[in-house]
Amino acid sequence: MADGSLLVADFGNNCVVQFGTSDDKGRVVAGETGKLLMDIDYLKDIDKPLQPAEGEGFRLKAPVDVAKDAEGRVLVLDCASQRIQAFEGSGQPAVTVMPPP
Repeated sequence: MADGSLLVADFGNNCVVQFGTSDDKGRVVAGETGKLLMDIDYLKDIDKPLQPAEGEGFRLKAPVDVAKDAEGRVLVLDCASQRIQAFEGSGQPAVTVMPPP
């Protein structure tokens, strides 16, 4: 990136880590370390309307690529979820960019 930092899609830990020029540990900028976005359990609450999966918008499931757009959002290609999500980084849920909502 222009500031010398590096974004890494951590497939095994289901998160994206950003390393600064003087940062050897990095910080998580998308997803939650070690927490997988679960599949929807259609039989769990059969008498209630379907709810989004636990962690939807905050967790990832096998991220494979990452980039930053012109607005500074972190774009993550989430392989197992088959979508690209945009993370603002301020505690807000991610927005699905592709496929279009």
